[in-house]
Amino acid sequence: MYTSVSSYMCQAWRRLNLKINRWPDSRLSLLLHTLIYLNFFTHHYIIDLRW
Repeated sequence: MYTSVSSYMCQAWRRLNLKINRWPDSRLSLLLHTLIYLNFFTHHYIIDLRW
């Protein structure tokens, strides 16, 4: 599923001139992505914090 969404986004970006408006600050995005990544891979070893 993630691959198909990523593929669509890349194609839409190039072919349809896709724009992203009001993207959060890069530091906030990096923090959020890091927390999601860590939670995804550590939920087998520590408490699962996903909703």
